[in-house]
Amino acid sequence: MLSANWEEKDPLAGEKLIVGNPDLRHDRQNCYCPLAGAEREASYIARLVDAPLLIGPATTQRAVLARLREGQARLSLIYLASHAQADATNPLGLSFVALTNDPLTAWKIREYKLTAQPLVVLSACNTGRGKTFEGGVFGLARAWYYAGAPRVVMSLWSINDAATELLMKEFMNQIVRRQSAEGALRLAMLAIRNLGYADAALWAGFSVLGLPTK
Repeated sequence: MLSANWEEKDPLAGEKLIVGNPDLRHDRQNCYCPLAGAEREASYIARLVDAPLLIGPATTQRAVLARLREGQARLSLIYLASHAQADATNPLGLSFVALTNDPLTAWKIREYKLTAQPLVVLSACNTGRGKTFEGGVFGLARAWYYAGAPRVVMSLWSINDAATELLMKEFMNQIVRRQSAEGALRLAMLAIRNLGYADAALWAGFSVLGLPTK
């Protein structure tokens, strides 16, 4: 877990892991729809930050875990645009981000030590939910925090694919302009609202878990 003496890192300074729209047609437990917005979103962000992209059938659990294992000391940005589920009974074993063959569970995430202190963006439904304890909510977002990510962008409810695409593109544009995660998210929300998305449910569901900007 991170300490209060963490050193703020540039999320663009190291290696990046960008994942978008896994191929979930053969998932036997869940009926997922394709995420065209998430695919465009991840592709745009990979170009924006000049990073390799895992998309569609390439987004296997094996491929993602390999990148996490190899880049534990070098990853500065981890960006996942997919479906996700939260479980209030078993928040570590059954909360996950969907990948092409097997999901990425909170338990798996906790196995890694991300010493480069990356910014993690979970562009998927309910990634900030889980089981509530006196110390907070335990689930996907908290698992990334315990793995070494000082800030995790998470969602608090089910999100809209098209609106989230616009929101997260603007969020990452602000990150490139050297805004903090919380500042970038605020500016992105204002921008999306001004584009005509009057319903706050389409853009207000994201929050930042973690340590404040110094």
